[in-house]
Amino acid sequence: MRKILFVVTLLLVSLLFVSCMPKNEEPAFKDSFSPANGTKGLEGEVTISWEGMDIDQDDSVKYNLFLGNDPTNLPKVLSETTDTSYSVSTELNERYYWQVEVTDGESSVKSDIFEFWTKGLMDLYVTDYKSGGAVENATVKVFNDEEEIGSYSTDSSGFLNINNPNLSERVTLEILKYGHAKTKIVNLKLDSNSIMDFYATLQPAEFNADPESTNYPIVDIEIWNEDLTTEFQEGDTISGTTVVKVNSSTDYFVTSVIYASFDKIPGSSFMTGNRGYVSNSDELLWPADTYHYVGETPLYIAVYDQNNTQILITKYFNIDSPSTTVEEKKAPFDYTSLDMGTNIDSYSRSNSKLGFYSDDSPILKNRENKIKILNNKFDISLNNELRAAPDNGNLWNEVWYIPLSILGNLETMQPLSDELLPNGYNIYRSFDNENWEKVIYEAEPASGIVRDYSPKLEPGKEVHYQVTSVYSDGESAPTYLGSVTPLPGFRVELTSPSMNATNVSRTPDFQWKPIMDEDVAVTDNADFTYYAFIYDMVHTSQYIYPVYEEEGLLYIDPVTTTEATPVTMTWEDYDWLLNGIGYINNLEANKAYSWAIDMAIAEVSDSDSYAISIAIDEGWGIDPFGGVDASVFNTFITGSEF
Repeated sequence: MRKILFVVTLLLVSLLFVSCMPKNEEPAFKDSFSPANGTKGLEGEVTISWEGMDIDQDDSVKYNLFLGNDPTNLPKVLSETTDTSYSVSTELNERYYWQVEVTDGESSVKSDIFEFWTKGLMDLYVTDYKSGGAVENATVKVFNDEEEIGSYSTDSSGFLNINNPNLSERVTLEILKYGHAKTKIVNLKLDSNSIMDFYATLQPAEFNADPESTNYPIVDIEIWNEDLTTEFQEGDTISGTTVVKVNSSTDYFVTSVIYASFDKIPGSSFMTGNRGYVSNSDELLWPADTYHYVGETPLYIAVYDQNNTQILITKYFNIDSPSTTVEEKKAPFDYTSLDMGTNIDSYSRSNSKLGFYSDDSPILKNRENKIKILNNKFDISLNNELRAAPDNGNLWNEVWYIPLSILGNLETMQPLSDELLPNGYNIYRSFDNENWEKVIYEAEPASGIVRDYSPKLEPGKEVHYQVTSVYSDGESAPTYLGSVTPLPGFRVELTSPSMNATNVSRTPDFQWKPIMDEDVAVTDNADFTYYAFIYDMVHTSQYIYPVYEEEGLLYIDPVTTTEATPVTMTWEDYDWLLNGIGYINNLEANKAYSWAIDMAIAEVSDSDSYAISIAIDEGWGIDPFGGVDASVFNTFITGSEF
């Protein structure tokens, strides 16, 4: 009996001792995981970090790290380590998953599984027109052949980086948004080691706003040799003159536009370089000169129907051009170094609409002046047939250089001979003057004028340009063309006399202020010019404006400022002309008038560049589209006093 009591007592003491011992708490994580779950757009070496802790504070903790591309089967890459970070060399177009386990030797806890994406193989920029506004929330569907592998949306800048580990070498994109005609991009070839910049347009629909209920143009493409005896297939080797035949059929009466071009997506105006083009026709026959291209080169075929539905088809060919070794690879000349004008002209505007260059547009005059200088100075003939402005244009840069086929020798002022000419020219862009990307290739005979309408261009963001001559065995040293900082768009707010003001002085002061679309430093250096007009509300054909006289001629007297600041125009400081009648000293008493700013621009320039922002142009020939309407007119009634 005593033995039993002893054993029971011993057990009770042991249980009491154990219950009095402190309980081990599981280790935990601090909220310090990096990269944050769902992070996208990473590249290169990525550092993963975390931090755990022992709740009891009497044990040290160690970690196990699991990392891989399959969240259901993550291999262990770190074991029993005290490190709290790990660097991984990532690849493009991948999705990585990781998990950390913390242990204090007695118990362990695993974190959630975290995910991060590296940059995909394509940076897609979607605008409504070239140099137009960004298309936000456009649906982008990605296909391998006919199989859809992903659906995404563009951001507020019309941008989308496409990351999908299932991307094949050739992809097709479909871009849709209600109110816009849909766009399809077929057979793009991706490089698994680099990121492709691709600019797509999604134009407003002309007739049918529902893209789901419309059809793409049906397109048939044939590539033949010059005498039409041999038809080439994609991937074949071609050379010399190649005939591109395109036939299209649409749901509408006739195809709107068919474009074709090697090495670049074709668009409007001759500044896009060599291309085939036809409008209001279902057939394009284009004899393309491939002499200036070497190696694998894409052929782009763009077809639009009358609704602006677009299909862009890409085919790749190996171009075999004669290869020669050129000892002296001569770089092209530029306008600024020869005191012939600017190399870069930048244009911004707030009001977006379609149109054509007006006859008096300074954009055309600037181009005409440069071409006249070339014609007169170098006895060459360069045509100026530019008419179409960039559709819905908000911001674009025009880059100028002098091809060697126009000027190759400063001593003789003559072009290079044909056997010494390069194949063409590469124009490069940089936002830091260190890292350069190619904008476009222009084959000889080259125009020497390139339009850069990239969505990467931003007001207040300086951009540099350079050009090289391209030979079959390499490029020349670059000719630096300079830099330009585009101006933001702006509008004009009328402040005084205010709308429906009464008892206004018969010699009123006018006040207004520019409202900039963006607050950027370049505006501080800009010159602002305004034309003010007063309109007679009774005799509507009469209007009043300030003038000055020079050599017997009358000119509009502008108001100019050197900053984007409020403006006051004092009546007594100007001579006012009533059209068709003569000068006036004051407005009539107790009469209704309206006033507005008829022209408002901002300009900034230096030795190699010129930038202009056009807010208002009521028919003065400044805006490339033929006019930006003055949308605000303030009506007022004069009193009897001056």
